[in-house]
Amino acid sequence: MNSRSHTVAVPLASPQVFRHGIRHPDLWLWDAWTYTDESTLHLFCLALARTNSCGQAITPADRNDYPFHVRHFSSGDGGESWRDCGAYLCPDERPGSPTEHNIWSGSALLHGDQLLFGFTGVTKPGVGRSFHQSICLLTSSPEATPDLADTVVLSDPSRDYEAIRKAGYYLGPWSTLGSDGGEEDGPILAWRDPFFVPEDDGTLRAYWAGKVGPAEPAVASGRVRLTDEGYVMDKLYDPIVPPDVSQYTQSEVPKVYRNPRDGSLLMLTSTCNRVSEDQPDEEVSKELRLYQAPGFDGPWTPYAADGATLPGIRHLFGGEFSDVDFVSRRASLIAPYTEMAEPELQLTFADIRKVSLEPENVKKPAPAA
Repeated sequence: MNSRSHTVAVPLASPQVFRHGIRHPDLWLWDAWTYTDESTLHLFCLALARTNSCGQAITPADRNDYPFHVRHFSSGDGGESWRDCGAYLCPDERPGSPTEHNIWSGSALLHGDQLLFGFTGVTKPGVGRSFHQSICLLTSSPEATPDLADTVVLSDPSRDYEAIRKAGYYLGPWSTLGSDGGEEDGPILAWRDPFFVPEDDGTLRAYWAGKVGPAEPAVASGRVRLTDEGYVMDKLYDPIVPPDVSQYTQSEVPKVYRNPRDGSLLMLTSTCNRVSEDQPDEEVSKELRLYQAPGFDGPWTPYAADGATLPGIRHLFGGEFSDVDFVSRRASLIAPYTEMAEPELQLTFADIRKVSLEPENVKKPAPAA
């Protein structure tokens, strides 16, 4: 399979200090995941140069034609300003690598003295199958850059096809997994965007984007355990299907936050009604939705009686709460703008938004992105 790395450069870290969001002069940026180490807030996101190796402009709509990379930014003032730390991970195009074709979103968890870095590996098993995804994990120290050669593939739709289907998840025909054209008149394969939450017994609860039907989204979950051979996913739990799931076709980049006082959970997801990668952006609406559950086993319900959609969050998608204050019921949202924002804001990061988690303040759905 031909290398795609030559098609687009990975720009060096910019010396610019970005304030009140990140409008990077050289990069498109989207999706967000964070962790805090002492007083430093670390932000990771997907990134792609705004021009290709031939000097031609890359539009947001064309970004799947190129390999992405994971970009790292850091902040010493809670996200008021950001420093570009450069590329953190780039696809490993060696044959057999889980990122041979591309690398997609994930999460970062400071777990003891280790950083557990989750991400989505993307391969292309054949012509017209550019979106084959797997759930991946790397461990390193916070100061080090992990080596993709050490990637642990926790779950892979081809390798684990029967086990995934037996657990209640939908996968299209094995021979067409990752099809560019989607799955049986629905969106593309969904087995991506891992996020990890520690459990009391020392295991990790993993959450990621999945499906229960061709166009029926779900949040997948599983148990990740450290063994003598390393981390493994040894259990798949039932799909999480919120009661308002009929309002959208994809649920992506789930982020789950646990209240240390009572074990209750909040889940922030990014949802849209896209059914095809060729669909014009003006036909697609995108929202941030918030759900709650009394514990890991659910049930999951919209955070407010009037619905899960966060109000006042226009054109933001793929976001994360960098912190959640369960006592004051407020959170800090870091999120990029969608392609539906005004041109100078598209695929840049907004300033940090303070979000009220009081149900009475979460009433009217936000306008579609």
